[in-house]
Amino acid sequence: MERIEGLPKSYLSYPMVAAVVGVKEASKINFIPVVWHVQLSFDPPLYGVAISPKRFSHDMILKAGEFSVNFLPFEHAELIAKLGSTSGRDVDKVKEFDIKLRDPVKLDVPIIDGVYAAFECELIEHSAFGGDHTFFVGEVVATHFDPNVFDEKLTLEPQKVLPTLYLGKYKFLTVDPKSLRIIKG
Repeated sequence: MERIEGLPKSYLSYPMVAAVVGVKEASKINFIPVVWHVQLSFDPPLYGVAISPKRFSHDMILKAGEFSVNFLPFEHAELIAKLGSTSGRDVDKVKEFDIKLRDPVKLDVPIIDGVYAAFECELIEHSAFGGDHTFFVGEVVATHFDPNVFDEKLTLEPQKVLPTLYLGKYKFLTVDPKSLRIIKG
């Protein structure tokens, strides 16, 4: 086992579930894939995403004060990769990739049609913590989900939809539903 001090620029903690953050500022819509994201609280319902200030979506979120978090099934991994390798500064991603949108419930945020889950988040706080990414915290004011792919406790059922996992360096994979083990604790 090799050891070094600190955390190298690496993908040692991956795979992570890929999500796509959506933002609309004025009439411009942009999407950015993220894997540094996390649910922070049930009450109030808070969700956080980390985005580099170098990214076009960063300042759009600051100006809009709201964003969406979209979870796409593995069949959309190629779209997720394209969204991450193209800048919204140069391309209208909605037109370029023929993205269909569904209507939001409470906020003016873009939701991708075909998600198995999505959150509408009102920005309540952000901080760079002295690092190279800003952590945006949003209060989830509306949730979209496909009831056919979740059980009664709203746990994803991988035999019904395959989540998109990211390994780093444009490597994507998903889960093997046959490997599911339910362990009573």
